[in-house]
Amino acid sequence: MAYVFPSTEEIARRRRLLGMSQSALANSAGISQSLLAKIEKGKANPSYAAVNALFEALDRRETGESKKASDVMVRNVVMLNEHDKVSKAAKLVKELKISQFPIERHGTYIGCVKSLDLLDAPKDEEVSSHIKNEFPTVGKETSLNSVVVLLGDTKLPVIVLSKGKVVGIITADDLFYKKV
Repeated sequence: MAYVFPSTEEIARRRRLLGMSQSALANSAGISQSLLAKIEKGKANPSYAAVNALFEALDRRETGESKKASDVMVRNVVMLNEHDKVSKAAKLVKELKISQFPIERHGTYIGCVKSLDLLDAPKDEEVSSHIKNEFPTVGKETSLNSVVVLLGDTKLPVIVLSKGKVVGIITADDLFYKKV
């Protein structure tokens, strides 16, 4: 499962807002200035590690701190198995007042389903018929600023993964209540 970051176009925009040179940002992120220039021009397909390092460096410069997804995520995630019935999802929606669920197969995250997607579904149907891959995913070490950008861009919960397993979820409400 690939992690989803804000667009790499954000890197140049944020760097300029902070008044950083490419050399300073590259040095802070531990990458070469030439790679950063290619990333900013859209001429490189950077690794996860390089993009993560860049966003972390920008976050450190902006805030002076480096809060991560693991610092704010909700750890007790209500999950559904791909073979669970729509009736089980409906029961959880009613009891727990939640409207979206990560879906797992053999303990590994495979997608998501929202209660709206299940409104007209037969109650005895498996949720696997309605799985989508629209929730962005990040690692535990992803910067909080990157998570906030994803929440703003997608208006969807962000799933926090570790080795393909869901270890947390972050919604805009979670950040609001924690006043991050």
